[in-house]
Amino acid sequence: MQHIKLFFGANIVLKILGFVSILVVTPIYMRYLGVENYGLYTYITSWIGMLAFFANFGFVEYVNAYACVEQDVKKQRAIVYSGCVAIVGLSLLIATVFLGLVFYHIIDIKMSFAFVVLVVIGAMIHPLFRLGHDLLLGLSLLNPYYSIRIISSVLGMVAIASLVLLQFSLWYFVLWSVVSMGLGSAVYGYVLSKRRVLVFGAFDGNTLREAVPVSLAFAINTGALTAMYFADRYLIVHFLGEYSLGLYATALFMMHAMYNFVYVPCNNYLDGFIKTAVRNENASRVRYFLGLKTYLIVIVLGTVMMSYVVYGRHFLSWYLGEAFVDAHDFVFLLAVAYVLHLIVGSFFEVAVLQDKRANTYRVYINILALVFNVGLNYMWIPMYGVMGAVYATFVTTVVSSVISMMVIQKKYAYQIVTYDMVVYVSIVAIVHTVGYLSWNASYGIVWTFVYSGVSLAVCVMLSMAMPTARGYAKLILNLIRYNRDIRI
Repeated sequence: MQHIKLFFGANIVLKILGFVSILVVTPIYMRYLGVENYGLYTYITSWIGMLAFFANFGFVEYVNAYACVEQDVKKQRAIVYSGCVAIVGLSLLIATVFLGLVFYHIIDIKMSFAFVVLVVIGAMIHPLFRLGHDLLLGLSLLNPYYSIRIISSVLGMVAIASLVLLQFSLWYFVLWSVVSMGLGSAVYGYVLSKRRVLVFGAFDGNTLREAVPVSLAFAINTGALTAMYFADRYLIVHFLGEYSLGLYATALFMMHAMYNFVYVPCNNYLDGFIKTAVRNENASRVRYFLGLKTYLIVIVLGTVMMSYVVYGRHFLSWYLGEAFVDAHDFVFLLAVAYVLHLIVGSFFEVAVLQDKRANTYRVYINILALVFNVGLNYMWIPMYGVMGAVYATFVTTVVSSVISMMVIQKKYAYQIVTYDMVVYVSIVAIVHTVGYLSWNASYGIVWTFVYSGVSLAVCVMLSMAMPTARGYAKLILNLIRYNRDIRI
């Protein structure tokens, strides 16, 4: 009950802060940077992400997945500390190698050396920042987790607004992102050490050796996704330039913004219940929460994304300015791919928690997706411009998702495409088809919100025709009104 109260209270505060950030701070700094500088910023951060993958090499995913379900305290501490040692060692190695490749012009990188330094530092800090964030959440240390989230959100908004008001260059925006990760890592490490989760000296060579094969599988999976993320941005910059990347990145940014604002709080809360159910081997509870996540992804997040696709062009013009509005041309296929990826990913994440061999299956799928995606990007970006990257993302996501569904259903008996899900998808498709036919391009921003709100309300109401959806609604209302625990 205490966790339920904290969850809803903290997320109300975070929603308010997120609302201010999305409506005020984000458009201010993106308008200030402009499309081309925003494209360069995205290019720089993609390099940070790519190097951070090598510095991480699957240990973040391994530690978070198995330390959070480990019941032996000594073993848990060994997993956490040994993982941190491995990450620090890999970070130093990757930084040295990358600087050597840049210095001797072995790799073609379109940024100044000042940015290269920030890329290296950011790549070294990023894995530890992610690990600290994930462990606090996975171990249900919600009080410090939400306190850090709230304070960092306020500081972040103040810092970004100050950079704009003082008219600092792009370099300082990248610097702030690196500094904020460093501060966050230090705070997460302090909290984990005080809670005796991160215990210095708890290194265990056997634990590290056990982690390497599974971490390698995690690394290939994460690396394939990171490489796909990096490849389209790298190729867009080298074939089309920073301006085109700015538009493509804006389209993806809008998808991520809706995901983070609408779905992440619920997902974080439900993940705690799922990990507990996996630890207790409660299969019916696991399936119930997977069904609830699917419902939220399709009916809530899917409706919001499709409303943006159908009605959102005026909103994007009002939100970021006319210079960014062409990014709306790319959102339909990206939204479909995003929702499909989230649904399949939810089931695969549970399979990995239940069976380490699931990582092996995901390795083969992601390697195939990587080769497929890079090849399509290389062919289609010169032919179709930015839309070529969109086509490549959509086709790769569909192919890899279909293969993943076949594996999950055959190996773990999870039925992803259920009657309920087909009904939910049909509801969203029909409601927005009607909305599209009745929508007029001359309608202003007010009607954008009216149509979007009505679409969400209609989708939710129509979904209540399904008994399972009514059960989800009753559960959520009980949590909000009576702070009851979830009982399946």
